[in-house]
Amino acid sequence: MMDLEIADYERTVRSLHDAVAERDAKVQTLREEIQCKEQQQASLQKLLGIVLFHALQQSCSCMLSLCDVHVHIHMHIYICTVQ
Repeated sequence: MMDLEIADYERTVRSLHDAVAERDAKVQTLREEIQCKEQQQASLQKLLGIVLFHALQQSCSCMLSLCDVHVHIHMHIYICTVQ
């Protein structure tokens, strides 16, 4: 009878050990996924910063071009009215 109890105890311990090992493996996998996602997030944030920088540069260039056109129109109007 004692041998059956010891065998049952050993099976229970083995089962718990396997469950803990499986949980630890899953935790490690999730940590690796988190690290990968954090690296992807950092890369995307860097890319977004570059894209926004270039968009702002183009927007400023476009605004300056519009200002130049506006100034040229006013200069032309002024020259035409003075003559």
